[in-house]
Amino acid sequence: MLSPSVLSGSTPPARARLVPPFAAAMLALALTACGGGSSTPGPVAPTQPPVVQQPVVQPPVVQPPVTEPPAPQTVRVQVQGLKGAGLTLQNNLGDDLVISADGTTSFSTTIAVGASYQVSVKAPPEMPPQTCTVSDGAGQVADGVSPTVSVTCNRPPHFAFATFLSATRVLTVDDVTGDLTLTGFSVSQGGIFGGTLAPSGRFLYLADVVTNAVRSYAINIDTGELTQLPGSPAASGQSQPQAMGISRNGKYLYAANRASNTLSMFAVNTATGALTLQGTVPTGTYPLAVQMTPDGRYMYVANYIAGSISIYSLNATTGAATALGEIPSGVNTRFLAMDPLGRFLYTTSGGNQIGGFVIDGATGNLTIMAGAPFPAGTTAQNMVIDASGKSLYVTNETSATVGSYSIDPMTGALTLLGQLPTGGLPEGVNTDPVSGAVYVAQQSTNALAVHTPDPQTGNLTAQRNVSVGGAPIGITVLGFR
Repeated sequence: MLSPSVLSGSTPPARARLVPPFAAAMLALALTACGGGSSTPGPVAPTQPPVVQQPVVQPPVVQPPVTEPPAPQTVRVQVQGLKGAGLTLQNNLGDDLVISADGTTSFSTTIAVGASYQVSVKAPPEMPPQTCTVSDGAGQVADGVSPTVSVTCNRPPHFAFATFLSATRVLTVDDVTGDLTLTGFSVSQGGIFGGTLAPSGRFLYLADVVTNAVRSYAINIDTGELTQLPGSPAASGQSQPQAMGISRNGKYLYAANRASNTLSMFAVNTATGALTLQGTVPTGTYPLAVQMTPDGRYMYVANYIAGSISIYSLNATTGAATALGEIPSGVNTRFLAMDPLGRFLYTTSGGNQIGGFVIDGATGNLTIMAGAPFPAGTTAQNMVIDASGKSLYVTNETSATVGSYSIDPMTGALTLLGQLPTGGLPEGVNTDPVSGAVYVAQQSTNALAVHTPDPQTGNLTAQRNVSVGGAPIGITVLGFR
C-alpha cells in the first residue's frame, strides 16, 4: 500500500532515527567527557612538567702523573801523565777500560742514579812502567750528573845503579841534563860488572861470583829503591857467574860462569821477576861477556882465555841456546858491544885496539869488519853504543880517557873523534837513553863522570863528577826514550 505522502504527492517529514538505549548512554558519556553540551569549560587540571631524568655524572678518574726514572749516568775518567801502554781501569771491579793516552774518556756501562761507583787500577802501564793513582774514585751517582774521576800517572822511572865490589847504590837521573844525584838507597850486593835490567824496568839482577848465584831485586819505579825478591839468590849451579844478558822479551836470563866455562840459563817470571834455573851449555875458556841480537835470535859470548867468541842460536819459546860455533877474536877478548839494530859487534881485549865484526842476520855468523881493528887508548876496556847507534864510547883504563867514535851506518867502521880525559882507572861506561849523557865509573876518584855528547858528532864534553863514596866498577841506567 502506498503511503499517504506518496499518494498526495507531498514530501514526507523526516523520520526520527531511533538510537538504541545503550548507544545513547555511551554517547552522552562521551559528550560529557569532552565538555560537549555545555558552553562553559570546566576547571583545567594543572599541567605537570615532564620528569627529566638527569644523567649520572661520574667524577673524572685522575691518573697519577707519569714520572720518568732518572737517566743513568756514565762515569768519566780524566787521565794525565800517561806515557806507558796497557793502563787498565775498572769500575766496581768490572767494565774494564783500557786507556792509551792522556785525556777524558768514559766507562761503557752506565750507573743508575743512587748507585755506587768505585774506580780502581786493574793493570798499570808498562814500557815504560808507571804508577797511576785514582782521585775522587768512589761515590754515588747523582741525578743529571756524570761523575768525573781523576787518574794521575807518575813520571817514568829514571835511575842509575852504580855497582861496587860489595854494594850497589841508586841515583836519580835528570831527564834533561842527565845529571846524577844519590838517593840514599843501596843494597849490600855488588859485582864486577854492572847490573842487568829486565826490559820492563821493574827488576835488576846482579851476578854474585862469591856465592855462585844471581841476586834478584824489585825496583820501586817511583823511588828507585831495591828490594830483594823472594827466592833470591838463585844458584847458577856453576862457578863464578860474572857477565849476564837477558832476552828482549824478558823471559830468559843467561849468566856466563867464568870458572866453569859454561852458560847458565834461567827462566824469568816476568810478573814477579823470579828466576828458575833451566840448565847450562858449554862455552869457550873463561867467558866474560854476553851480547844478544835485538831480535833475540842469536847470542855471543866472549871467552877471555880462549880469545874467541862463541855463537849460539836461541829458541824464542824455550830459551834454549844451541851452539853454532866458535871463532877467534883476539887474545884476551873481554868486552862486547852491539849496535841497537844488531848489525855490528865490537870487542876489546885490554889492549890498544877495538875489534869489529859484521853480523849475518840470517845465520848469526860473524865476519871481520873492513878496517878492523881500530885504534884505541891504552888498555881499552868497556864499551857502549848510544841509543841512536851512531856513536861508540870506550874506557881506556891506563890512559884514563874515554874515547868517542862515530859508526859508519853502512860498514860499521869506527872513526875516532877524540879522547876525553876522565878520572883514574875508568872501567864501566854507559849512556842515558833519555838525555844522551855518557857516564864513566872512575875507580880511583870514587866518582861517576857525567859527560855531554855533541848532538851532531857525538864527541864528548866533560860536565862534572858525582862522588859516590867508593870505587865504582859498573853503571846501569834505567830510562825510557
